[in-house]
Amino acid sequence: MKNLTYGLGESDIVENSKPNSKMLKATKGNIRLIETLLVLNNMNFSSDINISQIHVINPKRNIGTWAPNEQLLYSFNKLMDLAKSQGKDVGENKLKDGKGNVKFATKSQLVQLSLKNILNISGNVSEKFNGMAETIGSLESGIRLGDVNKILIDLEELKDLIENDRELSRYIKNPSSLINQPLHIRETMNVYGQILWAIAEYKGYEYM
Repeated sequence: MKNLTYGLGESDIVENSKPNSKMLKATKGNIRLIETLLVLNNMNFSSDINISQIHVINPKRNIGTWAPNEQLLYSFNKLMDLAKSQGKDVGENKLKDGKGNVKFATKSQLVQLSLKNILNISGNVSEKFNGMAETIGSLESGIRLGDVNKILIDLEELKDLIENDRELSRYIKNPSSLINQPLHIRETMNVYGQILWAIAEYKGYEYM
């Protein structure tokens, strides 16, 4: 699969030889993501807007595409620089180095948002589990202190509480069966997804 830079005449060998390259591949979904950034770059906002993630959806196939913000910005900046070097009129890159009003959340900021979602949602479901309320209180303390080890321990404990529940374990194996379940069940599984995401990010894994 070719890189997006191939469309501007740059050999993949050049980009692939860079040890820290984050260039997106030339798929239709990734092209639409870059087009979305181009639209944002050309818009004028009266105040800062903060973006957590960008998704593009194919309504016919009912699937979506996304990429980490760091990879999106790397690819967009590279393409803008390459286009300018070829004399193309692409305008100012207001997304580069946070110069404009559009701000993209970093991985650490997204993790914090995920943790807040866990705390907000889990208040409605904590009664189902012995010890969940206590663990949530401990997690809140860890967030305030910025204690990564403590946060990870509490996240793992919350994860185990959900995975060891006989009723919920079947929804982990078969998520499609959640559709007609009561709200507290769906919220619990939403919490579970947020927990997995936060654990993966804190451990440095790529979230898939």
